[in-house]
Amino acid sequence: MATANYYTGKEADVIEAKIKFIDVLKCGFYSRNTASPLFGSLCDSFDDLISWASSKKKIINTQTFTGTNIGNIKNVYYLDSSKDSSNDDFVIVLWNETLHSDGTTLGINPNSAIGKTSILSTSFSDPDAIPGVPSYFWVVPKKKVCATIKFGHSETGKGAFDEYVNGFLSTYSKYRVINQSNNIVGYSGSGTSSDLKDPSPLPNFVTKYSHSNAVLTEVLGNANNITQILKVRNIESSTAVSSNKVVDFLSDLLRVTPNISSKKTYKVWEKITYKPTVDEIKEIFENYHQNTLPSPVDQVGFVYNNGGKTMLDRKFISEKIDLDLNYKRGTTISANDLLIALRPIRQSLLSALD
Repeated sequence: MATANYYTGKEADVIEAKIKFIDVLKCGFYSRNTASPLFGSLCDSFDDLISWASSKKKIINTQTFTGTNIGNIKNVYYLDSSKDSSNDDFVIVLWNETLHSDGTTLGINPNSAIGKTSILSTSFSDPDAIPGVPSYFWVVPKKKVCATIKFGHSETGKGAFDEYVNGFLSTYSKYRVINQSNNIVGYSGSGTSSDLKDPSPLPNFVTKYSHSNAVLTEVLGNANNITQILKVRNIESSTAVSSNKVVDFLSDLLRVTPNISSKKTYKVWEKITYKPTVDEIKEIFENYHQNTLPSPVDQVGFVYNNGGKTMLDRKFISEKIDLDLNYKRGTTISANDLLIALRPIRQSLLSALD
């Protein structure tokens, strides 16, 4: 059986990271078609999550869902966390299991205790090692935002983070109501059947990447001058349906329509003469940014009466930062160390959201 070896490396004082903010749209337990939770909140949910995960003796026991594929991520485990009592901020560290290939891959010992930071370098002849990469999250309940913090040894992991929190709320939250057969029958504010409603409120953790409002401000400032809405669509010729769209478009322009067979992406620009209201502009902006790439709508823009235009983009609020951390290659960064490193720049980072 192969022996897993620990990395060794020189400690670094300053480490570059990329931070990307996430708006939390929902976190808690909701009745159908309600915007506010009946019980639960962002701070409460992460207090509950930390309490549950910290009670586990081994990392392997911290899964909240099993056997899914989020990109190349299979399972997710809880490694470490810390909370700042002065402002209720959290840092959560997760481990994203990946399907390893031949050769050396990073991994963790599934029987390690919560908070252990060593990463293994192994050929994975030992079937117990869990291959993967860590991911780091900063949770700021008072701003209703989270942030991914990506280092050279880590992964952003937003999709896995969403899945992990939703899995926890659904299966292990203190608000779940369990019958005598140990099955979850619903959720209540007390976690007991005495105030269980019918239908039961359902857990929900919904997020989206935060985007800058600078472009929206520009468009709203020119709202009275808008004469047209512009939309750019992507048409992929890899299927019969999409190929026919390309052929139909060209058939009105060419005597002999070309044979569209190879896989290729075509951009189709469409304009409509329309003067949107302020509320419609805001709705277009919001819907556009909620779409995840790849999307059939590649770009949206507004054309003004002077011939100028403003194109929307999917630029999110992100920034490269330098963090003062006592970090040794071959370990994960301590959640508490990361929380402390964020304190001096907390206000300047959060100001980007205003």
